[in-house]
Amino acid sequence: MLLVRFLIVIGCSLSIHSSFAFQFDVYSEDGKLGLINKSEIDTILNNQFEEIEWKQNDSASVKVIQAKKNDKWALYNTKGEQITRHQFNTLKALNENLFIASQSTVNSSFQYFGLLNTKGATIISFEYVTMKLHNDKIIASKLVNSVYQFGVFDLKGKELTPFHYSNISPLDNGYFSIENELRLQALFSPELVQITPFKYQNICSLDDGYFEVAVYDRKGVINEYGDLITPVINREIIFSHNRIRTISYPQWDLVKPDDKTTYYFDQTWPFGNELLVIQTGQNLSILNEKGNYLGYFENHQLQDVDDQFVSISSNETGYSGVINQAGKIMLPIIYDSIILNKTFVLGKINRANNENWFAYDTLGNKINETGYAYIKDKIGDITIAGQNEKVVLLSKSGNQITSAGYSDIEGLSNGHFLVTGPDGKGVLRSDGSWIITPYRDAIQLKKDHYYFKQGSAMGFIDLNGNILTKSYTDVLYLPLGYALKKESGYEIFDLENKLLTETLYDTISIVNDKTWLLQTLESKTLFKPTQQEFIELPRSVQKLGPYQEGYIGFLKDNQWGLMDDRGQLRISNRYDDIGSFSEGLCPFKLLDKWGVIDQAENIMVQPKYDRIFAFKHGLALVEINDKNGLIDKNGQIIIGLTHDEIYRYDKWISLEKDGYIGISNMEGKLIRSPQYDQVILLANGQFMVKKGQLFGIIDTDGKDIMPIRYQKILSSPEGYLGLRNEIRSEYPLK
Repeated sequence: MLLVRFLIVIGCSLSIHSSFAFQFDVYSEDGKLGLINKSEIDTILNNQFEEIEWKQNDSASVKVIQAKKNDKWALYNTKGEQITRHQFNTLKALNENLFIASQSTVNSSFQYFGLLNTKGATIISFEYVTMKLHNDKIIASKLVNSVYQFGVFDLKGKELTPFHYSNISPLDNGYFSIENELRLQALFSPELVQITPFKYQNICSLDDGYFEVAVYDRKGVINEYGDLITPVINREIIFSHNRIRTISYPQWDLVKPDDKTTYYFDQTWPFGNELLVIQTGQNLSILNEKGNYLGYFENHQLQDVDDQFVSISSNETGYSGVINQAGKIMLPIIYDSIILNKTFVLGKINRANNENWFAYDTLGNKINETGYAYIKDKIGDITIAGQNEKVVLLSKSGNQITSAGYSDIEGLSNGHFLVTGPDGKGVLRSDGSWIITPYRDAIQLKKDHYYFKQGSAMGFIDLNGNILTKSYTDVLYLPLGYALKKESGYEIFDLENKLLTETLYDTISIVNDKTWLLQTLESKTLFKPTQQEFIELPRSVQKLGPYQEGYIGFLKDNQWGLMDDRGQLRISNRYDDIGSFSEGLCPFKLLDKWGVIDQAENIMVQPKYDRIFAFKHGLALVEINDKNGLIDKNGQIIIGLTHDEIYRYDKWISLEKDGYIGISNMEGKLIRSPQYDQVILLANGQFMVKKGQLFGIIDTDGKDIMPIRYQKILSSPEGYLGLRNEIRSEYPLK
């Protein structure tokens, strides 16, 4: 009977060629596949298979056939004789002689790979979880204590490398990238000879025997011998047939007194002593002084840096955590917010009981068992936190130093804290001890004392908590005494509350710490509270100036002179105006010009200037025709009168001309002529200067520590960190 078959050519993943010896065709019948040899019109495999594959060699001959039945593969010879059982999950030909097969073990979801020959003999045992061909080598991996370990075989099943590598990746031209247990990669030759040290995070093929390598996101190029073609500093590498173009990360120069090191990262921040926090792309790490990476955090961003801690946040979750100087996680990345202090950390996780914030020590342990609803303020080393609708103080070590019994706490300019409690206001020291117990209705900090009100009483308390005076009328604090406001004037008292005179005064002011000026409509009187001495000034004295170096300026008959704090005449009133003594010299004005006299009224500088200001560090600022300069005590010009403005700060002098700023020291030595748009005095006495959008650093002698070429400069315990643009380079290839 003629058997009718529908011959269907099935597309296979392996190569199928026309052959002189074999012309195989796959046919389908009843939903199953079989195989015939058309050259001999012979059935090789009956229709009982789900898939059939074979591989022909260069001479178009076939040695074995792969067939799948009941989801399992087996080998058959070209006569249709079964070589292996149907036991393999996969069965792929490497060449005409070898096959990579996989099979499952009992009660395991894993499939294990091995290598078979055409006789079905096992060349590599079935104990490997991955296996792939790379030229004439096989890369395989196995699980050891739940860890993948990689190695390489030849096609005879000989182990060419030990199985202790974390990964092995194939590269072009038969090369390998092999990764060790530290997750560092090295380049190996096709013969598995190590070419480079294990120092790269990634190696991939470019072309023509070149490879791109990466160290913590920074890229470079090496050749097949491992030689660096470009430094490993780049964000981007563009490879063409005869050249490589690179764009580096921004340059950061760490400038020390005797050394300069250049780094290439997106961002860099000083951290502790000789550490840097670095950011490249979305990844963050800590770099030590030897250039070693301490911890590496992928897809994280910096939030804040303190002396001992770095707070970071996850780009995926938005949560925050803390790492220490060793690059280890101190607080896990689970917090809604982090606040760093010098010796402890505050971490926030929103909770139903409103105890959101907790304080943690340098080991990540909770300092207090009770949490805080919010953090109100941080003043110096002290933190003000909210708890149970009250506020508390946390010490510089994070310990709670007050009870939660106060409705408000606010910092004062002298480092003390104003506390509002249920019974009134008080003042605390930073260690939590009381200066003023919290029973006053109102407290205000004055210069060197506190003013308080309590009921109808008011008075003054010194900074140690001692009551200086207490009264039931308005009180004016004075050195060595006080004054009480009455309807018709002030009464004056000493600190023993003794009334010093029956006279009432309209105004009272302080001349110096031992002298008061008492005034009525008819009189002006200098009063010495220590001696209880009243010195009445002549009625012709119209006005008094400030007290300086033992002298008080006075205006009499519309002319100015000088007296001492006992009212004795020192310099007659013969001047149109007069300044104050400083460093033994005093500016005066005569005939609309200013000069300088000494305490004996010797003219030290002739009156020829439009204005003269007080001497400081032996120099006085002078002005003629809106131009400013500096003179010494002998009237010699030290800084020429060519400047639009001159400002004298505590430690340097700013010279401004034509919109630019120059620098002089306090003695008038010119450090730099006006040439900068901005000058900033740094804590170490050096200057950060700016021209246009670029910054530099100069020392007190005007020497360049960092030339003006940086977009940003940060201070570091070691020196300075300066940011420059990326480098664009081109490397021709031979």
